[in-house]
Amino acid sequence: MAQKIKEVAKENDYIGIYSKVANDNVIACNFYLKNNFKIGGIDNKIYSEIDNQGKIEIEFYLDL
Repeated sequence: MAQKIKEVAKENDYIGIYSKVANDNVIACNFYLKNNFKIGGIDNKIYSEIDNQGKIEIEFYLDL
């Protein structure tokens, strides 16, 4: 699946792909890391209005 996403992005002249994932979604985080995405940012405010202690959002980037 990851290879198909990269192919479609390149066919459409995208320079990269990014995704935002909650840090407690370990399966998704591992997927992106195993597919050569790099952590490009962390948002510790997005969940601050709800009761999710320690939950943050991680931004994963892949340059094409």
